[in-house]
Amino acid sequence: MLNFGAIRFHRKESVKWLLINWIPETSNVRNKMLYSSCKIELKEGLGLGYFSGEYYASDESEFSYKAFLESRDRSNDSDLLTESEVIKQKLDRMALNVSSKSSAMGVIPFKPSDKLESGLMKFSRNEFNFIEMAVRNEGSVDLVDSKTVDFGEKLAEKMEDSEPRFILLNHPSENVFFIYSCPESASIRQKMTYSTARASVLEMLQNFNIQLTKSFECGGPGELDEAFERELKMSVHNF
Repeated sequence: MLNFGAIRFHRKESVKWLLINWIPETSNVRNKMLYSSCKIELKEGLGLGYFSGEYYASDESEFSYKAFLESRDRSNDSDLLTESEVIKQKLDRMALNVSSKSSAMGVIPFKPSDKLESGLMKFSRNEFNFIEMAVRNEGSVDLVDSKTVDFGEKLAEKMEDSEPRFILLNHPSENVFFIYSCPESASIRQKMTYSTARASVLEMLQNFNIQLTKSFECGGPGELDEAFERELKMSVHNF
């Protein structure tokens, strides 16, 4: 068994990889922090959509397939669920967290503008298949654009390339995508704001009966089309 940290990738009868983060208890704090930050950069660099999850082990007894399965059994039954059910389960937890934190801390969740409410209603009725959303300084989420896109063309051509955005896409394959687009050039404040608002937006979509089947992140419009094509191929493969 390795007496130093390591990051491994494992795949068994699946199109997605499991990231295994091995950090022995004897590792110093610096190494633990180093491996913790490296795994995030690795997943983002290789593509978040390629990973089904991660497993953390710090003791030799935990470094086995049996121990991994036992940890999954203790945490949830996601292996028995479809991808859509797993996403819905995550959305339910995120919505619950928003409500409980808001009540406990007196924080008002981000609210949709009247324009966005109208847009989400029309999206739920399939009047168009694309929505672009932005978080405003006053704590609201606004509609930037709504339209019917041709999936044979580039999605990112008319998008803002310097600020984060939330995107909804309804694909003919009956997959509804939620995309968080965040360019590296975005300010730290913008990144923190969108990260905080994300749970409120997901809860907002549930209120309009918009059922998501796929969710992923990309580093801005420059990565959007490639990431979307990759996620779409994976969803078609899975279904």
